[in-house]
Amino acid sequence: MKLRKLRDDGLAKIEARVMPVINVVAKEGGYNLVFRKFESGLIYADDAMDITNVVIAKLDAATP
Repeated sequence: MKLRKLRDDGLAKIEARVMPVINVVAKEGGYNLVFRKFESGLIYADDAMDITNVVIAKLDAATP
């Protein structure tokens, strides 16, 4: 139970940092929907639609 709480707290911190970047990327890219690739039930997506690398690049650029 304690380990689950630590995991959930850590993931919440990551999500709090990543979500604003995802929102910017989605708006800049004109996306109407963004799915969590491995948790959404999504069964197919063209790799060209994956914005993961764009989000990572923006996070890296914002990290001192």
